[in-house]
Amino acid sequence: MKIIHISDLHIDSAVHADDGREIDRLNALVKEIIRANYPKGTVVVITGDLTNNGMHLHNTKEKNPVYEKVQELKNAGFEVLVIPGNHDYGNGIHPMPNKNKLGQAFKEIFYNDKNATYPRIDTFENTVFIGVDTVLACGILETLSMGKVGKDQINSVKNALNNAKQSNKKTVVYLHYNPFKCKYSLKLNDRDDFINAINGKTDLLLFGHIHVGDTGLNANCNNLIPRAYNAGSSTDTDNKDDWQPSYRVIDLDESASNDRLINFSDIAAIAGQCVAEFAQ
Repeated sequence: MKIIHISDLHIDSAVHADDGREIDRLNALVKEIIRANYPKGTVVVITGDLTNNGMHLHNTKEKNPVYEKVQELKNAGFEVLVIPGNHDYGNGIHPMPNKNKLGQAFKEIFYNDKNATYPRIDTFENTVFIGVDTVLACGILETLSMGKVGKDQINSVKNALNNAKQSNKKTVVYLHYNPFKCKYSLKLNDRDDFINAINGKTDLLLFGHIHVGDTGLNANCNNLIPRAYNAGSSTDTDNKDDWQPSYRVIDLDESASNDRLINFSDIAAIAGQCVAEFAQ
């Protein structure tokens, strides 16, 4: 099964310093993914921060560019899974007084059910995808851009992994926050409990939040998670001159050595000329 991993779109031209170019890059990214002619049923996983400020974008499906692009991918034959990030609940900084309301809006738009629960469980072919929210459990002790899974959700993830194992299915766990060591103000507060729950039990771990497309992070798990990837950001430059839009392609039926982070020129993206090349 092929999986395309993208993250941290930060679409919100009304407030973002990059003046809406993220939308141009998102259009180019989706066009490139469709142009590449991946097999029907390829699963696109978006690990959060679909917007730069959920208060401005996650109000309705109408005129929501991220929802429109998700539908475009679905219409092209892709399965699409999304999970919210901290910016989807507000401006990305705690405390978030409207996070429950914005969380319901996100669910209504992308799951068509404002009462949907986490973790999200979806099965395609022989693979179970487990989507973990990392914001709703945050309390007043979580400050800045910290995240939290919460005990209830961790227990549910454990149960989902055990059920998948009993059914002899592969598993993919995806979330927004980096569950490994990172900058204090960006960390997942209960990362140790979360990693202990999934270590040695999942085939693939996907996340975002830190805008760098890292690989080899499974070393933090004593090599008990075969593949662990940070998508970086697929559209947001963070004002880095050497940044390029990218997405990762993973095939669970092949060796991890064949997984690729694909970059395409920012200039080409703005022009809509989606010429992809494998990252060195």
